[in-house]
Amino acid sequence: MLDKSVFSFESYKTYLRSSLTGRPRGVRTRLAEAIGCHTGYVSQVLNGSAHLSLEQAVQVNRFLEHAARESHFFLLLVQRERTSLKELRHYFANQIRLALEAELNLKNRLSVTPELKSEDAGIYYSAWYFTAVHLACALPQLKSVTDIADYLHLPADQVAGILNFLESAGLVLRREGRWKVGIPRVHLDNQSPNIRKHHTNWRIRAIEALDQEGPKDLHYSSIIGFPESDRVRVKMILVEAIEKVRALVKASETSETLHCYSLDFFPVSRGTKRTTLER
Repeated sequence: MLDKSVFSFESYKTYLRSSLTGRPRGVRTRLAEAIGCHTGYVSQVLNGSAHLSLEQAVQVNRFLEHAARESHFFLLLVQRERTSLKELRHYFANQIRLALEAELNLKNRLSVTPELKSEDAGIYYSAWYFTAVHLACALPQLKSVTDIADYLHLPADQVAGILNFLESAGLVLRREGRWKVGIPRVHLDNQSPNIRKHHTNWRIRAIEALDQEGPKDLHYSSIIGFPESDRVRVKMILVEAIEKVRALVKASETSETLHCYSLDFFPVSRGTKRTTLER
């Protein structure tokens, strides 16, 4: 469940209580055996002032079958709560922040895909239709330039030029009289100079889609208020939703239609730079 991800918790004790809830009876006894202590001590850790030792925390990682990043984060939580020294608490709090930033970076969470050469990337992300034509080649019913042009409502000669570029970049292939996808996904780093253009292209398309909204469409915008401490949890939920969509798409045996989905999450208070006009 989303709310049981260790990255969603600020306290390792709260996380443990949540993780053990709903498990078969006797789980606390098995945990006590795994970390080499009495069941009563586990209760003191979960509900009192006692703390796990680092050695016990390592055993908890093994008991809960944490992956490497989860294990690292859990140990950071334990160390922050164990220490009473202000400087050390500050140090571990900063390490926790860095670990969360890394975990919420989509590049670190999603499977690595190839990157385009800079000159090809500049063209590919210059307009929405390069990506659209690229992925349209994965639709089995679109076999020709005319099919793709009609599907995307673009001029046939424009689509032909786009396909020639995509073929030169290795993104599509011409096989048995039809166009097919060569590389289905390409990676665009958050620091890339093309990232802003890529997001802008598809948000403009989303705005255009509002004028022709159909019953199958979904458009949602909301301004929400919550404690700053919940910001990471909200972002975690959104990132995990992206992962679920990608897993669903990857598991699909075939593509039938193309859809765009965009996601924005940012502080409303973030302003624009003020400029001063000299007269």
